[in-house]
Amino acid sequence: MKEIRLSEVLTPTQGIFTQIMTAHEVPWAEDTTITGELLDFEYMFNQSGDKLISPAVLKNLNDDKELETADFNKLCDVAFMMYGKRWARLWEILTAEFNPLENYDMSEIKYIDHGHVETNSGTDTTNRTGTDTVTHTGDTEAEVSALNSSTYQDSAKNTQNTTDLDTRNMSDALVHGHILTNSGRDTETLTRSGNIGVTTSQQMAQSSLDLWKWNYFYDIFRDIDSIFTITTY
Repeated sequence: MKEIRLSEVLTPTQGIFTQIMTAHEVPWAEDTTITGELLDFEYMFNQSGDKLISPAVLKNLNDDKELETADFNKLCDVAFMMYGKRWARLWEILTAEFNPLENYDMSEIKYIDHGHVETNSGTDTTNRTGTDTVTHTGDTEAEVSALNSSTYQDSAKNTQNTTDLDTRNMSDALVHGHILTNSGRDTETLTRSGNIGVTTSQQMAQSSLDLWKWNYFYDIFRDIDSIFTITTY
């Protein structure tokens, strides 16, 4: 049987990365400079287009030696199922922010809870006692004119002497209470960072450069190869 290369079985509209990015949430989706079209171009023309197809691709070719759309989509789903979580983890490593000259970073947070309750309570009482006395005094006289007399004579005299007593005994009570509460939390953060001497700053800088030299997507290309191609061609 004639050897068949990947570029021979995919139609121009069948882009592996375009399909994966359409059907699934890929970790690099927020980077608008990375498109499925560009990844498909790099993968097919510089990486794997001339590689021989895998048994899974071969067994799903139609009579025209092409992959039907449904079978192509299924193989893309298989690739994401097997490697999607790995791609996400590698992307986290690639995009992590760190200081390349420090290999020691520790933060210690100390919480101090404090509370204070002050309560004042009691009763104020005011008593008012005493006697109010009101005295009414005076005489009342009645005069009449005697028979055949030109002057009035006393007829009767009524003397009144009245005393009113009003006793008051009052008590006023005032109850008071006061509560003062203080509470809260103090936070103290201690941060230590630097180089503990296990690795020199020069070595750490070189390791950082090596990390950024590593091409994330060429690692993903190898994962795609495991689904669509064989390892030799």
